[in-house]
Amino acid sequence: MSDSTSFQLSRIYAGGWGVGRQYADTDPADLDGEADRLNPYLLPVERERWSQGFKDAASRVRNTPVRSRDRLMRTGE
Repeated sequence: MSDSTSFQLSRIYAGGWGVGRQYADTDPADLDGEADRLNPYLLPVERERWSQGFKDAASRVRNTPVRSRDRLMRTGE
């Protein structure tokens, strides 16, 4: 895999992460369906990377204590 492809995939993951942060209230059982519905990519590797970012963000925000979550939503850290 070339460096540019790795970089592009990291940006795709970040795009999924950005959308996934907004879906932290979604039932964990429904995350796969939401990721499939919202995923803008066609190639399997890109769809997989975007979905992973989406699910990672949704579960991280959901599992983060409220006080820390407020900072996370403000700063992205």
